[in-house]
Amino acid sequence: MGFESEATTRSGESSDREVLDALDPAVREWWVDRFGSPEQDGGCLTPPQREAIPLIHAGENALVAAPTGSGKTLASFTAILNELFERERAEGLDNEVYCLYVSPLKSLANDIERNLAEPLAGIGDRLAERGVETDVRQAIRHGDTSSYERQQMLEETPHILNTTPETLAILLNSPKFREKLRSVEYVVVDEIHSLADSKRGTHLSVSLERLQRLAGDFTRIGCSATVEPLADIARYLVGFDRAEDGSADEPSGQGPRGSDGARNCEIVDARFARDYDLRLSCPTPDLVNASKGAINDAFYEELGDLVDANESTLVFTNTRSGAERVLENLRERGVVGEEESACHHGSLSKDRRQAVEAQLKEGSLSVTTTSTSLELGIDMPHVDLVVQVGSPKSVASLLQRVGRAGHRPGRTVTGRVIALDRDELVECAVMLRQAEQGFVDRVHIPERAHDVAAQHVYGMAIEGPLPEAEVRATLRSAYPYREYGDDDFERLFRYLTAEYDGLEDRNVYAKIWRDENDPPGGDDGDPDDPTSGTHHYPEFAVGERLVGKRGRLARRFSSRTSGRYRTRSR
Repeated sequence: MGFESEATTRSGESSDREVLDALDPAVREWWVDRFGSPEQDGGCLTPPQREAIPLIHAGENALVAAPTGSGKTLASFTAILNELFERERAEGLDNEVYCLYVSPLKSLANDIERNLAEPLAGIGDRLAERGVETDVRQAIRHGDTSSYERQQMLEETPHILNTTPETLAILLNSPKFREKLRSVEYVVVDEIHSLADSKRGTHLSVSLERLQRLAGDFTRIGCSATVEPLADIARYLVGFDRAEDGSADEPSGQGPRGSDGARNCEIVDARFARDYDLRLSCPTPDLVNASKGAINDAFYEELGDLVDANESTLVFTNTRSGAERVLENLRERGVVGEEESACHHGSLSKDRRQAVEAQLKEGSLSVTTTSTSLELGIDMPHVDLVVQVGSPKSVASLLQRVGRAGHRPGRTVTGRVIALDRDELVECAVMLRQAEQGFVDRVHIPERAHDVAAQHVYGMAIEGPLPEAEVRATLRSAYPYREYGDDDFERLFRYLTAEYDGLEDRNVYAKIWRDENDPPGGDDGDPDDPTSGTHHYPEFAVGERLVGKRGRLARRFSSRTSGRYRTRSR
């Protein structure tokens, strides 16, 4: 499949000067002004940046695996911005989307939007000094985007669009904005490890294949934390070339492919590129015989000392109520005041969460407590210590959480794990030992999920009649459906066409039709139901099996429940 091993990648590594010299002078100047000279001690690029920028600049699919705060997302955007600025000067940019950034969290998309603003403005200023005007645009679109903002994006389309998996699925069925996606050349999937192991990620993998059918080949970049197996995550990212007969198609433009039709993807393995200072402690010498009150008092005394000794401390608990309880106790014990402390979790209002995120970015909080909502997301450069209360339940979660500390290249990751009972002490000790030895958790990617397949087949049918073979090839191009067999498809189509006995008795009605394209002429009957009479689609061959939406009132439906995208008909 063309996956390079870490040793192979390292041996071909470019120097910082070579990487920067390949970029546009304005981009290069901004980078040096922001991060220093390539000749300085340690250079100006982190290990993932040093390897990823040349790959993306060359248009290669790439999976960049590196710890939080190592600059992998900036590496992706740097090469893309370089291409957009150069193309704008050479031939201009159309009013279309060239790059999609997909993130699992709306807060992360918001943060990337702000982070993109800095290089866009900085590079634009350097071009302006040369007398060159530039208008490379970026915007964010997700469930909170207003109808006015959505309309503005149609009139003045961002060249870089930041979005979420659910919104991307909706855009693929949006009659107007869908046309804006035909020009996509880059897709960046951030925190891909947090998506791949859920049906949410399964849904995204099929969306990317539908986008591929719409826009043609595009460069795929995945940014991942410390997980295994990287080869499977890479295959999940890039998918497979499938012909409409289900066989492996001709290789796409991103280099050779594997024997099973998987597209090429280069792996940048820099998972252990940062230095870690991790320690495990317990509040009392005897967790078995000490009273609960004594353990509690000793815990808050230890936590208070850690908060006092650091500029900004981030405290992770395993529940939202636990995050609120820890903060309340710290305030009651006089460790911190209300103005310099905060709690962040998913049950808070959007405005409150954004206010806390802004304070974290500016460094005005001495301590912030959270459950899981800050595991991914915003850049917090002032946090210098992460405290994990209790077991994080996995090595990956441990490294992800403590990686929020020292969120700047070159800084040591400092984390403290506090176990509050005997079982947690043993569990945490094993996790820290595994982390020290380089062990990482395996991500298990769901496969052949029928409910996700039903949503996408219905979405494709809504686009208009299309060959059934194309529907099959699109679904099988996605990694989770690479082995989706004919029997699976038959069961899926029977459900969507309501051929199973008793479905209508349960108010489950046909969502699609499935029929051969009739010869021209004859009584057309219902144009939305070819089974009601002879119907011919001149763009398809006579006898070709087609799939389309059933009923005139089928429409797209964005569901905020469970974060899923659904379609419905009535």
